[in-house]
Amino acid sequence: MAGVSRGSGWSSDVRKYVGTDLNEGVSHRPLVGNAGTAVREKALEVEMAARKIKIGADAFGVKGGSSTSKNRRKEEQEAWGEEGLEAEFSLEQISNDDYYMIKVFLKSYLVDVSFNVSELAQLIIEQKEKIGSAIVVEGQEDLFGFMTVISCRTHWEKSCIRSILKYVHGKVLNSSRYEEWKRILEDANAKLALIVSERICNLPHKLGPPMNLVTIQEVSNLGETFDYYLILTTRYKDAEELEQTSSMQPIAKRSRHLPSENPNGGASKSSTSDSIYEYYKIEDEIYREHALLEHSIRIKKFNDSKIWTLGRFTKMSKLFMIIESAQMPRILSRLKELGKTV
Repeated sequence: MAGVSRGSGWSSDVRKYVGTDLNEGVSHRPLVGNAGTAVREKALEVEMAARKIKIGADAFGVKGGSSTSKNRRKEEQEAWGEEGLEAEFSLEQISNDDYYMIKVFLKSYLVDVSFNVSELAQLIIEQKEKIGSAIVVEGQEDLFGFMTVISCRTHWEKSCIRSILKYVHGKVLNSSRYEEWKRILEDANAKLALIVSERICNLPHKLGPPMNLVTIQEVSNLGETFDYYLILTTRYKDAEELEQTSSMQPIAKRSRHLPSENPNGGASKSSTSDSIYEYYKIEDEIYREHALLEHSIRIKKFNDSKIWTLGRFTKMSKLFMIIESAQMPRILSRLKELGKTV
C-alpha cells in the first residue's frame, strides 16, 4: 500500500512559541511511510523490542551513574561492537500510516490489563489534523514515539477511555487522596484530558521539551478547555544502586538535567522514595513537580533471566498524575528552560 506524505510540520505560530533554541538540531522534514498489515504489526513489535535491546548500551540517554553502571554499559558496547546508533530525528504530524506502530506502543500502556488498543490508536489517528506529534527518523518509515491529548468528556462512551479511567481508579484506591481522584475520574462532565505520550525509552532528551510544548499548545485546536490533565507514565530505579544504598542513610537523588530548586517557589514534592527514581521521559519530572495528585504502583518483572533487556537492571513503577490546567503555564515555562539545556 502506497505511503502518504506527512504534514509539513509545525505552523510558524507554533514554531515561534517553542523558540528557535529548542528547534536547533531537530529537523522538520516530511516523511513517507507505509501502512502495515496484521503481520507487519507483529513484526514492528519484535523490531521495536530489538531496538530497545541494541541501544541499551547507553540506556535512557544517561551518561553518568555508578562505576557498576558504567562498566555494564561498556560491556554492552563491546558486545555489540559499536558505541551507539546515529540518527537524525524529526518531529512531524502523526500520519495514517502510524496506526500499527501506535498500537505497538500502546500495548504496554496499561499493566496487566487488556483494553481496546485498536480503538485508542484509531482515535489518535482521527484527531491528528488537530493535535498530535510524531517522532520519526530521516529515511525511515517507522514511528519512534508520539504524543497527543484526548478529551475524556468528548469520548466518554468509548470503551478505551472508560477502560483507562477504570484502571487508574482501581490503582489509586489506597491513595490518601482517593476521594479527589474519584471525583475527577468518575465525573462524565469533568473537563478532563488524557495526555498520551509514548516513545522508545532512550531517545535523545532534546526531543522531549519541543514535542510537549507543541502538543500542549495545540490543545486549543480541540475546541474546548480542560480543568485537569491525566498522565500515565513509567519511571525506574537502578536496581544495583538501590541495593548498594538500601542499608545506608537515604540520599536525595534528582535528575541531572533539572535544577535543584523549584523556580516558581512552590513547595518541593520530593521524598526519599521519589528522589531515587529516574524518568524515561525527561519532562515527566516537571509534570510531577506540579501535579495536584500522584500515585504510583510497582510493575512486576515477567522474566528476571533476561540479559539484554533494560528490566534486568531496573525496578520500574507506573506513575499516575493529575495536573491542574492552571499549572500548565508554569510547566510550559519550565519545559522551555529545559529545552535550552539538554
